[in-house]
Amino acid sequence: MGVAMPPLGALAVFKVYLATQDLAFLAWAYPRLQQWNAWWSANRGDGKRWRDGNLDGLLENGVDAELEYGALGARQLTNADKLQMALAEAGLPANSDAKFNDEVHTLAMSPIALNSLYALDTEVMALISREIGMKTEADRWQERYDEIKRLINEHLWSEEDRLYLDRHWDGKFSNRKAPDLLLPL
Repeated sequence: MGVAMPPLGALAVFKVYLATQDLAFLAWAYPRLQQWNAWWSANRGDGKRWRDGNLDGLLENGVDAELEYGALGARQLTNADKLQMALAEAGLPANSDAKFNDEVHTLAMSPIALNSLYALDTEVMALISREIGMKTEADRWQERYDEIKRLINEHLWSEEDRLYLDRHWDGKFSNRKAPDLLLPL
C-alpha cells in the first residue's frame, strides 16, 4: 500500500455494530482493525515507520512510491510528484506549505486532521475491545489513546492562534486555516 486511506475503519465497523448488535461481526473485524491501526507506526522493513517519519509519536501523511509504481516507476518521480501524492493522501491543497521528506516517504509536517482521526480510531478500538470482552486490550488501547491526545495537545495546539494547527518538523505551525483544524474538538 503506497497511499493510505484515513483511519476510519474502527468507527465504520462500530457504527455497523451499533445498528446490528452483531457481536460476531465485531469480533471478526477486531484483528483486522487492530492491524490497520498498528500499520501507521509499524516498521516498513527498513527501520522507518510507515507514517511517523520523525519518530515523535505523531503521524504524517505520505506516499510510498515504490509500492505504488514499482522501483523503476518510483525513480522517475520527482520530489514534487511525491509531495503532490502525499498532499492528496492528506486532503491538503496543492499550494500547501508542506514539504516532502523523501528519506522517510512522508510530509515533514504533522497534520491535525490525520492525528485527530487516528486518535478517534484508537478510542473506538478501546470501545470495541470492551464490547467483545477484552479488558486488557481495552486498557492498552485507552493508554494509547491518552498518549495520542497528550501529543496532540502538547505539539499541535498553538496558544498564539488559540487553535490546533498542522505543525512542521522544525516546530513552526502551518499558516493554513481550514475546517479540518476543528477535528480535535
